[in-house]
Amino acid sequence: MTVNRRTLSFIGGGIMILASILFIFSNTLASWSAATFSSIKFTKGLWQDCSFVLNRWVCFDSVCSAMTSSQCTKMMVTRSTLTITCAISMLVVLLFLACLVLGAKATRGLILSIKIIPIVSLVFAILSLVLGISFATSPYGYSVSGAAIWGIIAAVLNMGGVIVAVMI
Repeated sequence: MTVNRRTLSFIGGGIMILASILFIFSNTLASWSAATFSSIKFTKGLWQDCSFVLNRWVCFDSVCSAMTSSQCTKMMVTRSTLTITCAISMLVVLLFLACLVLGAKATRGLILSIKIIPIVSLVFAILSLVLGISFATSPYGYSVSGAAIWGIIAAVLNMGGVIVAVMI
């Protein structure tokens, strides 16, 4: 029994919507890593760093002047690649939607795009996760936290989207 193109498009689109949402969370949350020093909690994200002082969170923008050149480069490249991943994963959702609507009438170009672009998204996701985790955990005592874990889950979902896309 073969699964038809519309069913696969529906499944792949659903997987990639979830992946896209999690990529966006991962990109925006200020919790790629966390540490506690002298009973003060610190979190570090791609765009903001936060500390829990006097029973409230205080956040400020991440700036390169407060880090080494290597850390700054990793942060900027991670920001870029993860933002590109968010955009590409949403494009994949649109491609799955187009295939869902067209069904058997989908063109060869659309089918080829559905097979290739999720792989590109996955490559960017893996690159951003490797660099992002390296950036976020580089100061001694920081460990991987929520936003990085959301990114890992999103990359696994993206891999599922790639598998479904190849089956179309």
